[in-house]
Amino acid sequence: MKKRLLIAAGLMVLVGFDGKSQVLKPLPSQDSPSIAEMMETGKKTTASECKKGEGTFYCEFLTDSLREPGKWHHTTLTLYKGGEAEMVIDGNCYNLDRVENHTSAKQETITFFMKRDNSNRGEIKTIHSDEGKVLSFIAYYDCDKPYTQGAVKLN
Repeated sequence: MKKRLLIAAGLMVLVGFDGKSQVLKPLPSQDSPSIAEMMETGKKTTASECKKGEGTFYCEFLTDSLREPGKWHHTTLTLYKGGEAEMVIDGNCYNLDRVENHTSAKQETITFFMKRDNSNRGEIKTIHSDEGKVLSFIAYYDCDKPYTQGAVKLN
């Protein structure tokens, strides 16, 4: 019985790693270390922190590398009123290339296409629906190979 449960749990974990953004929960309480504290101490765990300012929305992520086991990526996303965005991953700035907006009866999706150089790019996506708002990102190297991603459900 225990063996079946372990196999089922293992399959659930494997199914979850399908290359799609997973929703990350914000840090649960002030007792948990901040992303800055985790980076300083080296005790890292997947986390996100978001702050809404006047005319801006800022999120910080600490996520596992999709290509190098044991490596972490520090990502900051800033969305500005008026449709501008910034993405910085491990100190590398990505510039806004273009924005696409898709609206249906059930949701609105805004995608910010980011570019660092000829082979590194990323996407920031906001999805607004009746179920809430989600902010996600993904970054690629060599054009098509994802190396980090994250998402957070917003209040």
